[in-house]
Amino acid sequence: MNRPSEASPPTESRRGPPRHLVAVGGSAGAIEPLRILLRHLTTDRSMALVVAVHTRPPSDLTRALRMGWDHVVEATDGQELHEGCAYVAPPGSHLVVEPGRLRLSAAAPVNRVRPAVDVLFRSTAAAYDSYAVGVVLSGTGDDGSAGLAAIRRAGGMAFVQDPGEAQFTGMPDNAMRYALPDAILPAVCIAREIARRTEGDEPPARAGDPGCSTIYPTMRTGEFDDALLSAAGALEQLAGLERRLAERFAARGDHAESQRRHRRSEVATRRAQALHVALGPATAFVPLRSTPSPE
Repeated sequence: MNRPSEASPPTESRRGPPRHLVAVGGSAGAIEPLRILLRHLTTDRSMALVVAVHTRPPSDLTRALRMGWDHVVEATDGQELHEGCAYVAPPGSHLVVEPGRLRLSAAAPVNRVRPAVDVLFRSTAAAYDSYAVGVVLSGTGDDGSAGLAAIRRAGGMAFVQDPGEAQFTGMPDNAMRYALPDAILPAVCIAREIARRTEGDEPPARAGDPGCSTIYPTMRTGEFDDALLSAAGALEQLAGLERRLAERFAARGDHAESQRRHRRSEVATRRAQALHVALGPATAFVPLRSTPSPE
């Protein structure tokens, strides 16, 4: 079997646009977990990866990552996104995601760095909403925390590398506190979760993986439980609002927006249910009436 060339544009051009976009950010110590992610995501080609790291990648990064992926390149301005491909932000430029393509920006540093993970994550959330996946890896500082929260708000999935595995814990620790990620896992388990949850055409599912132990906050106080209960109630209200908006847009004939609102309602419902499960049987969860997804 022939190895792909360094650029391999014909291979990329034959691939379609990705359904899911996985945005990965890190700094010091992020290269090895990034290799692990790519190595264990070989079974799912419905996605593309976009990567921003503060430290300049080693010269052999694209060759090393290609062991798991067909096409790994340094991103260029205006480049189209294709499934099964990974795009790495070049040093000194922000990587900005638009629907179906990438832009490079020489704008001022964000969080004192360029490329900034927050820029990548926020633009990914805006362009791919519930089909966005964010991953924060090893690094110092707090870059990526606000952007990961934006992906969560858009209905996407948010993962943080387990600080116990990360070489530098600043970025994972801050992302845990600020973004409230869906799961905190070793890099290999993050890869397994992404591959499993992004199968098919639907937004990422939220079922747990019995093969990996997910880390969640262990602090339990009455005030903490009250906060969780309030959050669950707010999510239930959001689910109801999005469901009603889905019905209105469907009545107007705007089925694309109706489907988008319906997906957001389902995401809010699942998150509310997860909070009730975490709180225990004392707070029984009553599922909201579901509305059939518009055709």
